Amino acid sequence: PADDVQEAMTRAPAGVPDEVLDPSDPQIAAVLEQMVRAHEQAWLDEPIPALTGLTPRDAAADPTRRPDLIRLLNSFGTAGPGTMDADRLRAHLGL
Repeated sequence: PADDVQEAMTRAPAGVPDEVLDPSDPQIAAVLEQMVRAHEQAWLDEPIPALTGLTPRDAAADPTRRPDLIRLLNSFGTAGPGTMDADRLRAHLGL
């Protein structure tokens, strides 16, 4: 709820954090990987504006929409820490 977010913001320290998280740290990398994989799974079933509101699963199943999905996945670029992996998404979608 918005009230909880506002309360948390009032309790959070202001300014720049004392330390920056290093994505190459094995523990940080593991957490990022877990978060990305969960996001990828959710993304597969979300309506995507670039797919005219279809989910990626629906677009993959529709031969007329599959090219749009492939173009979208090709636009993702190289996977890295904290980013979705287009190859992994293609595998989930059978592309």
